[in-house]
Amino acid sequence: MSVVEDLALAYDNPVMRALVQLVPVIGGPIDTVLFGAITQINARRAKTFFDELARGAAALDPQTIGSEPFLHAFFCTSKAALGTRQREKIELLARLLASGTRGVVEYGDDYEELLAILDETSHEELLTLSRLSTLEREHPHVWFHTSERETDEERAARIWPEFLSGFGSWNYDRIRAHMVRLERTGLYEAFHGGEVGPNGHQGRTTDSYRRLAAATQAKEESNHLEKPFIGDFELTAVRMTQTDPYIADATQRSPFWGSVAYHGTASLEGRSLQIAVEYLDKDDEALVLPLKSFEEMKFEGEFLERKYGSGVRCHVRIVAVL
Repeated sequence: MSVVEDLALAYDNPVMRALVQLVPVIGGPIDTVLFGAITQINARRAKTFFDELARGAAALDPQTIGSEPFLHAFFCTSKAALGTRQREKIELLARLLASGTRGVVEYGDDYEELLAILDETSHEELLTLSRLSTLEREHPHVWFHTSERETDEERAARIWPEFLSGFGSWNYDRIRAHMVRLERTGLYEAFHGGEVGPNGHQGRTTDSYRRLAAATQAKEESNHLEKPFIGDFELTAVRMTQTDPYIADATQRSPFWGSVAYHGTASLEGRSLQIAVEYLDKDDEALVLPLKSFEEMKFEGEFLERKYGSGVRCHVRIVAVL
């Protein structure tokens, strides 16, 4: 029995078996002394690819797999998978193909763009982007006592020490070169004129990365939306009152208010959002506001604007989703 036949028999779905037989698992000249090794390597890679495709694809039928857009995407993606050494990268390629069957991405120009980016980006680079994206989600932008929103550069400076710690023993030159290479993918954007010293080559993930991440997410992860991420929420139009005139010995509490925008897809029913005022100069009290209803997405409270005549620096941020 051939390698292809062995692989095809691993799947109960006749459509999957048909797809397996479309892939040239062997390849190369038959008389080479490396024929057996090449065959086994390609067979393992193909098995990894089809296992992940079977897990992540929506129900496949002959009409779907017979369509030109799907077949073109299938041949391009399976070719990339067989040319990839890393198991995790092969699984990502299969997830990308599977995402089209679920309507996450449309086969065509958009798919080809994502496939080209994924094929050219190393697994190590993807892990770096995933770490940075996770930190960005876990640390939404804050609003300062001056009623100004934190910039992307300021947020990056806040999360960069933790991000850099993920590189382990890498020195600065290696980290900087790694981040510079990431810019070529379009998945990472460095800040112009930003920090390029010992803290690294600071920047942010792009919309292209978020599209790719959504298209290569495991099916069980995309279906597991019981709780939204903190990063799905954004504070908007926060206003913190500045009282005049200045009173030398005053301890002044003033109102603040704002709105919350939600960019996620998970249900918000029964959820609440905690918003805190955190003081930067001292360990003063922090006010936590539960947002019990998402109908209006608004909040209000009081903050300590001045203590004994001295202005108090603080910021407002989202603390948790409950």
